[in-house]
Amino acid sequence: MIENAWYKIVVTLEDEAQVDDVICRGLRPVVAAHGRQLSEHFFTRSYDGSRNTVEFYIHADADEAHFKQMYAHLDSCSKGQVRYAGVSQFNETEPFFGRMGDLYLARYYCQTNDLAFRVLEKANGEYPKKLDAALDMMIISADCAYDTIQRGYLSYCSHVNGFFTRWKDPQKIEKTFSEKYKKISPYLHAKVTRLLKNDGGDEAYIQYRHVLLSFKESLTEAFRQGQLTVTNIESGDETSQGYRDFLKRSPFHREIVNNDAFLHYMNHDPTFLSGRLLTIFTYLLLRRVGIKHKDRYALCYYIYRTVEELFDLNSLDLIKSFAEKG
Repeated sequence: MIENAWYKIVVTLEDEAQVDDVICRGLRPVVAAHGRQLSEHFFTRSYDGSRNTVEFYIHADADEAHFKQMYAHLDSCSKGQVRYAGVSQFNETEPFFGRMGDLYLARYYCQTNDLAFRVLEKANGEYPKKLDAALDMMIISADCAYDTIQRGYLSYCSHVNGFFTRWKDPQKIEKTFSEKYKKISPYLHAKVTRLLKNDGGDEAYIQYRHVLLSFKESLTEAFRQGQLTVTNIESGDETSQGYRDFLKRSPFHREIVNNDAFLHYMNHDPTFLSGRLLTIFTYLLLRRVGIKHKDRYALCYYIYRTVEELFDLNSLDLIKSFAEKG
């Protein structure tokens, strides 16, 4: 992958329910038919209010004549409005991780494209099956992104505790998650244990782990060499205005901002930063298969609670102890 330039095809649909069908019964057969001649490629779906758009990216080094054949094939077998949006830059992470962030994300999307297709095909339109696959991917990701799930789960703990503060009644939404967790905790304990042992013996997940570990190594080195940058948590401008106020309302995040050693670690350590970026990539993969934001946070909660119970951990104690151990 030489540069961040892509042919872009956009399929616009009437409603969200058609998106999975177009990906599995429109895009997937086209990719299979043209696979040998096809350059690097991946799909994404919209995440705005409509959620009714599929975007298909093909690297600009593809043969133009073959690209036109594939476009015509896709246009003939897709139910939605298909249009060619021209050659464009792929840009999803540059404001937070710099230009190289998008190059790595595009590469990650290409290497996880078959997994995304597989999840959608196996789910066959059933959202609970997609959630279960998303849970699998998040467990494996946490174990790879931070070297062990005992470290990686802290990221999910952080994100869901920040999510709780966005509600008028944080205790109410946390109680909802907790009650659901108690009902399914035996299933979650067994799933985490099985996936940590051998990825459940699932070849697709074994390959996914290989992809994650490879990216972990290359991203860590990129941060070490200064090729990737990141917006620091203490700067207050990581996302939109008002985003940082959860730091004051969440006990977990208050512990972080009062711990200078941990703050410095999470903003400057290449190993941590690569894990942080890989976690974002995982969330974006979940979006590609249609996982809703609230459900993603619920999965974060289930994993964090499961890991603490399985390994007798406490997130606040781990943050506090960091200042002592360094």
